[in-house]
Amino acid sequence: MDQVVPQAYLDDMGREVFVGQGIGRDSWGAFRSAGYGGISRHRVCSPMLPMVTTRCEAQRNLDLYARHRKGWKKINTCRIGGCTDRRACPGGCTWAELNLCSRCVDKETL
Repeated sequence: MDQVVPQAYLDDMGREVFVGQGIGRDSWGAFRSAGYGGISRHRVCSPMLPMVTTRCEAQRNLDLYARHRKGWKKINTCRIGGCTDRRACPGGCTWAELNLCSRCVDKETL
């Protein structure tokens, strides 16, 4: 199976942009954190970032889009679960390695 490592970004306004599931949970797309805490998020609306059927395709789209945006920066993202400093795993987590969180350490060895 084709694997793509999760990667989140900070946009030029300091908001986190990441790949997530759509409302029906049968599609994936790029989302931007609402910026005021909590789990609220907004879909990034762009013809270059359509909702797609796989997480891998959505991540590839976001990576390509971010590469061409001025002021966007990669942020530390868990290579298994996709959590970040601003968006932890459910129940919380900490960094076990540079890009691996404490909740996903056991998942990597499976």
